[in-house]
Amino acid sequence: MEKHCTIVGKGDQSFNISVGTAVGMVVERWRVISDTRTIKLARPNGDVVTVFRMPH
Repeated sequence: MEKHCTIVGKGDQSFNISVGTAVGMVVERWRVISDTRTIKLARPNGDVVTVFRMPH
């Protein structure tokens, strides 16, 4: 099944995305959070994962 990702809101250091199917059903919503060293994905339930980290 084909998936899509849509930006649904923006902030200074974050934006919200929805991930869904080709027929328009939203499967999950995530917040993408970035600072000078990392990019993280956060679910509404509080789960957070770092997906990119700059080396020291």
